[in-house]
Amino acid sequence: MTGLQPESNVYRGQSNSEWQLVSSATRHLTRHLSVSPDMRSANDLVSYHKDILVKARRGVFDVRYDGELPDLQLLAELQHFGEPTGLLDFTWNPLVAMWFASLDNSKDGKLFAINTNNPGNVYRIFGGEEKQDISKILFHPFSIKRPPVSIWEPSLRSAAGNKILVQSSVFVIGPPTFTQYGGVVSEITIEKRDKEKLRSELRRLYINGQSLRTDIASRIITEHSTKNGYAGNGKFIRGITFLQQREFDSASYIFDSLIESNSDKAEYYLYRGIVNVYLKNYKKAAENLDKYLSLVDNNHIAYYFRSIAKHNLKDFHSAIEDCGSAIKIQPNNVMAYFHRGLSMASSGQYEKMLSDISEAINRAPYFLEFYYNRAYANYKLKRYDDAIKDLTKVIQFDAEFSGAYGVRASAYYDLGKHQDAVQDFTRAIELDPEYATVFLGRAGAYYELEKYEDTVQDCTRAIELDPKYAAAFSGRANAYYQLEKYEDAVQDFTRAIELDPEYAAAFLGRANANKELGRIESYEKDLEIAYQLKPQLAK
Repeated sequence: MTGLQPESNVYRGQSNSEWQLVSSATRHLTRHLSVSPDMRSANDLVSYHKDILVKARRGVFDVRYDGELPDLQLLAELQHFGEPTGLLDFTWNPLVAMWFASLDNSKDGKLFAINTNNPGNVYRIFGGEEKQDISKILFHPFSIKRPPVSIWEPSLRSAAGNKILVQSSVFVIGPPTFTQYGGVVSEITIEKRDKEKLRSELRRLYINGQSLRTDIASRIITEHSTKNGYAGNGKFIRGITFLQQREFDSASYIFDSLIESNSDKAEYYLYRGIVNVYLKNYKKAAENLDKYLSLVDNNHIAYYFRSIAKHNLKDFHSAIEDCGSAIKIQPNNVMAYFHRGLSMASSGQYEKMLSDISEAINRAPYFLEFYYNRAYANYKLKRYDDAIKDLTKVIQFDAEFSGAYGVRASAYYDLGKHQDAVQDFTRAIELDPEYATVFLGRAGAYYELEKYEDTVQDCTRAIELDPKYAAAFSGRANAYYQLEKYEDAVQDFTRAIELDPEYAAAFLGRANANKELGRIESYEKDLEIAYQLKPQLAK
């Protein structure tokens, strides 16, 4: 990223043309204080931002190896992890903005553009100004001495650095709403009829939901990379830079060569282990971190990353122990609580998962990923209302989080709210139409609503996405049975059984279909097998 360019626009895409161009902090304050966004005062915004910054600093989320993050940079990280702030995400790349504007086929979208080369309307924040107290920065849009809109490009050395790279991100800081600044902001409507074709064209350029998302674990990398005399080691710093920029192969090469030249430096094994975690070389990562921890036994980062390696090697017990060690050394390592919760879930300990994820939320209440996983724990514990509450919070602040819609739909389904389930499954499909399980989930809701043709259609799509999806064949067979297409039902139940020879429900379904076709011998044979596989079916 080269900084602000002398002549260019910045862009923002919104999937619903009816949405105002307002920051998430303005929306948050408007909901909670019931004040019109246009009436939001500078004091309200500054007080709110001061509060969330204080909470973040209490949790030590602003500390890096080269000192504390200034207010503006810390806000960028908080926004990256789901906290409402006064920063509006824009991008230098109009195609990225077009992707976000093209989501949700049911609504027209909107593409906004701001000309950064208009000094009368746009102020550029750079150099020492970005280190100012947040109150000075947020008061600028309310000052008659300054342009109403500021543009700021954050550092790549932050937790949000990956997002900045992949989305060509830049932040806009402006008034509570932009309704009175028509001369600053240009806008184009993206008609809903064009959205699907537009997304198809953008995918050809590798611009899609997956390529524009980044993980949250990278936020704790390289917490102390310049300690203990490493600041002058140019090769080591180059390896760290490659790691931060996600050029993992290059980073791996650097750390391998450093170990070859000096195998006694514990730090080299630590970072090679971290790199191998990101390269998904989990066995090698565990070996690297074992070596490091044999030399240095009190580093919470090493235990944390080894827990990720152990988790992916399905050694959940060791992963849980390593997270515990990380927490003992550094109680504010919220990611260790989070990942210990995930390992608890993988070993079926959902109550303990719920406890750990809740502790992570208590320490860092602005990570949407935490709420999503707490909802999953509650869902597995059949506490559906609690799951829905957390998922609704996630969706309020990230309307494009497809997984949140999918899990909330499942919770609605299990509560018997099948129409609500259909709506959420549909939204999940609009955002990410490549998951067979979501189509099968909506098919199940349609089945309960006695919309059997729709059930067939969704099961067929699930099978197209995953030809070995036994449950999708069984689901379609059940719909065929209700439509009295018994021969089609027998064929699909048979395919489900071929894919899963112990699928008791499929044997029972095929038995009933054969009975309708007058094939009594086949009916009795399948019924017997179904009861053998699952005796409770006989009840």
